[in-house]
Amino acid sequence: MNRLLTIALIIPSLVFAMYAQRELGVRPTATGGPLKFEEAVYDVQSYDVSIRADPRTKSISGTTVMIAKTVIPTDVILLDLDTPYTISKVTDGNGHDLKFERSPDALRIFFPYSKQVGEMITTNITYAGTPREAPRPPWVRFRSRAPIRHRERETRQAAAASSPAVRSPPPKKSRARRKS
Repeated sequence: MNRLLTIALIIPSLVFAMYAQRELGVRPTATGGPLKFEEAVYDVQSYDVSIRADPRTKSISGTTVMIAKTVIPTDVILLDLDTPYTISKVTDGNGHDLKFERSPDALRIFFPYSKQVGEMITTNITYAGTPREAPRPPWVRFRSRAPIRHRERETRQAAAASSPAVRSPPPKKSRARRKS
């Protein structure tokens, strides 16, 4: 019975979450979905992302190092990268510049020779831009036009629950003598 009730509550929540952003008329990013051929030719082993955030301008700049293993021989790979970012440089693991082509939501990187199966690929991508702002971020809930930050509140509640209760010692009783 509990399992059926849980499923009955989860499914509508997932359906609502799936369409929540679309109701606002915001175009979702092109990431996700079936892989294109240039995305399927490599298997990512690791990403090393270094970002500098500027809260004043709401922008970021950074470098992402991707290490991957070639699974299909290729001389070009395709990476997802959202439209607001400008690429300033793409290099290989030895610091040699690589030819690249920027298209909406993607970055195509060309190698000087074909990478063979099992060969490692290392790319260093330097970029900057202003990320999209979520029209209805899931970590902020609005009630009476006053945002309630769930994560901040949950963090405070978790900290309070995990720390032992600290109580002040009872006040000392005064032993002053009464004059009669």
